Amino acid sequence: MTVTEQIGRILDFVNDSVSIGTLDAAHPPPGDQNLQAFISMLAEVRALIGVEPYSEVSKQLTSVLGKCDGQSPPPDFVEGEALPELAELIQALIDVLSSEESFDSEGSKWGALRKMGRL
Repeated sequence: MTVTEQIGRILDFVNDSVSIGTLDAAHPPPGDQNLQAFISMLAEVRALIGVEPYSEVSKQLTSVLGKCDGQSPPPDFVEGEALPELAELIQALIDVLSSEESFDSEGSKWGALRKMGRL
């Protein structure tokens, strides 16, 4: 699964979990704002893939993880039964980004990753 597919899977998981009630906004009110902000953060990470170095994408994703890890600070933006699986999915993508970060052939990891079909 490519990095782009993984972030898409995470966004799908969030949307599906919200739909079935296993993920919801934390700290209402204004809980809905927290949920929307969380989804926006994930969408921003998706937009960074292929544009920014993986170190920057990983940094942003680590910030997202801090909003759904059950730890405080920072306060979580979402809560519910789906949190452990969501945190695992995000951490798995961070791990992939970290391992891909060191891959660099032709002087450009982006070109090499695109050739491999990983972006």
